[in-house]
Amino acid sequence: MAQQPTYSIQSPEPGRLVICLGGAWNLHTSPPPPDQLLAALDDNIHSLAFTGGDLEDWDTRLLIFIKAITAAARQRGINLDLTGLPHGAQRLLILSEAVPEKTPYAQTGRESAVVRLGRLTITLSEQLREAATFTGEILLAFGTLIAGRKPFRARDFFTSSRPAAPNPCRLFP
Repeated sequence: MAQQPTYSIQSPEPGRLVICLGGAWNLHTSPPPPDQLLAALDDNIHSLAFTGGDLEDWDTRLLIFIKAITAAARQRGINLDLTGLPHGAQRLLILSEAVPEKTPYAQTGRESAVVRLGRLTITLSEQLREAATFTGEILLAFGTLIAGRKPFRARDFFTSSRPAAPNPCRLFP
């Protein structure tokens, strides 16, 4: 069984915190809450470092934990030192920050009346075309029914349904 993930907070000098990570930080374990660590990031802290010498195993759970801590540290203007983390974790964290997050398109103001009228016209024309197509198909089918014509021959029906039968050779020799 994997050892539970742990962290400890050390302060080797005033204004500097070192977070020592240990245990197995993976999806099969429950990480400790970062409340104590976030509370330690006060105005007196100017540098935050991580060490992972006691890590047994890690996956995205470790990265999620570190991203939450680094986001809080950056928001407070704290310098980060990630060199104590495993090399793969460092690379993944750098990669996650290299791609900017997608922000939803925000409209700067209300659309003009001309734009709204154009959108409404396009929508109404599409709906009108669909209604006209539907009505035309109904009228054609009704005309075929009144004239007594069959939409297709019985032989065509059996030919088209033949491949759907479990063993078509037995049904139609």
